[in-house]
Amino acid sequence: MAEHLKAIAAMIPTVQNFSKEGIEAFLKNFIEEQKIKFKAIAQPLRVALTGKTVSPGIDEIMVTLGRERVLQRINDAVAYIDQQNQ
Repeated sequence: MAEHLKAIAAMIPTVQNFSKEGIEAFLKNFIEEQKIKFKAIAQPLRVALTGKTVSPGIDEIMVTLGRERVLQRINDAVAYIDQQNQ
């Protein structure tokens, strides 16, 4: 889970169109490249961004928060996961 979040965080700066449509395309490409299903990243990403298991669409959340806050929240979640695994 943390590895996928790290990979997403690393790629977010490259998303040129940080809109609902651009983020949808980014996430679709990510899951295709990683050969995973969306559900493998959806819940961890949702919790990292909102702290909850239920929320509006991930793309909507990301647009609302903005690129910098999204990166910060994902990185904070990864740090927390890494700390718990030590």
